[in-house]
Amino acid sequence: MTFEQNATDVAVGLGKVEAGVNELISKLAAVIDPRLMTREPPIDIFDNGDSVVILVDLPGVKKDSIKVRVGSNYVEIAAEPQPTPAVGKAARIERLSNFRVYRRVELGVRFKVDGAKAMYRDGVLQVIIPKLGSIAETEVSIE
Repeated sequence: MTFEQNATDVAVGLGKVEAGVNELISKLAAVIDPRLMTREPPIDIFDNGDSVVILVDLPGVKKDSIKVRVGSNYVEIAAEPQPTPAVGKAARIERLSNFRVYRRVELGVRFKVDGAKAMYRDGVLQVIIPKLGSIAETEVSIE
């Protein structure tokens, strides 16, 4: 079996696991108030040399419920759930906007926190953070 075949098998397996977890969350949310559950949104991170760009999928989430916090080497994204429309008894709850959302990402660079910018369009949050440099690490000799 080649590396590509192994990678494909792993990807298919992960897809099945993700589908199973999503189904479980959906069924739980139908019997437990989904506003009490927290979900992690999917993200993409891009290094542009002098800055980092983070894209976060938040479909259906209202802009005023999103909070972005930038620390020296981390970003936190949080959002409160939207009111669930009263159209009957819930049989399946999947939309991200029905849940609390929280994601913290730590990166191996230092951020210039006062230069961070965020935009929200078409259900995607874009966070752009200028970099100060790498987090230094060194081995110390013992005397």
